[in-house]
Amino acid sequence: MDNVPTEPEELFEYLHENELSDGLPVIPPTDERVADMLARVDRPGDELLLEIPTSFNELTVESLASCAVMAGCRPDYFPAVLAAFDGLAEWPNLRAVMATTSGFCPAVILNGPVRDDLDVNCGTGLFGPGYRANATIGRAVSLAFITVGRVYPGTGTKATHAHPGRYTYCFGEFEEHSPWDPLHTDTADLDPGTSAVTVYPAHSPHLLDEGIGPDPDDEDILEGLAHGATESAMGPSTMPGQMLFVLGQDHAGRLGRDYEKAEIQSYLYDNCRWGDDNPLLRSPADALVMVAGGIGNYSSVIHSMTAAGNDAATVPIPE
Repeated sequence: MDNVPTEPEELFEYLHENELSDGLPVIPPTDERVADMLARVDRPGDELLLEIPTSFNELTVESLASCAVMAGCRPDYFPAVLAAFDGLAEWPNLRAVMATTSGFCPAVILNGPVRDDLDVNCGTGLFGPGYRANATIGRAVSLAFITVGRVYPGTGTKATHAHPGRYTYCFGEFEEHSPWDPLHTDTADLDPGTSAVTVYPAHSPHLLDEGIGPDPDDEDILEGLAHGATESAMGPSTMPGQMLFVLGQDHAGRLGRDYEKAEIQSYLYDNCRWGDDNPLLRSPADALVMVAGGIGNYSSVIHSMTAAGNDAATVPIPE
């Protein structure tokens, strides 16, 4: 962009006035800072990642690096940001996610050693503030859609309400507290020790605590997961697709003593439905089960817009 100011306050005002901002201050994307990002990946800056369908503008590796700088990413976060867009490029209907009135957006889920390398929050309060990696990796993805895709309220998106995940939506799986193989082994043919990013067309998290008392047994937990996921879905007309079940440590620990992940997925497939003829999942594999969060008898479900053809896409992060 020509004539873009480089002083922080002036840049902040410029972006806001031109509907290129999420409303928060940014780091000026100087040539030096962008070069530091690009130095972390073995990809040319002019490589086209995708044409963002809300604006039909081209997103390149270099323009994404600029967004990562503005978001406050450290250079070592950039491979994860780039891998997220490699995953988003696999979605056949990205426009449906970003432009919809229902307000979905990409969630970025990290697995493998990268979680420790970047200090990603996988535990207590993982959907909230406090961790730079979670905040800025997700924000870089969002800023790319705003600055290049022009996904701005009333312009590139008609979301009736949207949700706070459109500021930033990034978290990791707490694999160390999971009794099962991690998410990225379900969504891609990857080794558990591989660092990976999964992008998922997500609505806001819905806390699942219905029917779950202070000392639940396995059946209470499973029933609560299925009932809460069904009741928080958009209604009987909801087209079946994926659901992401984020099990807290307590629920995962209890269920892991008696159930394989596949058994939980089969239960959720059988019981997440509006009546006998309206399943919310296309198959048991559509129940994506991961472990994350802190201590407490709570889990969450994140509904998806996979009915538009955009299933969760998982991409390894190069070492």
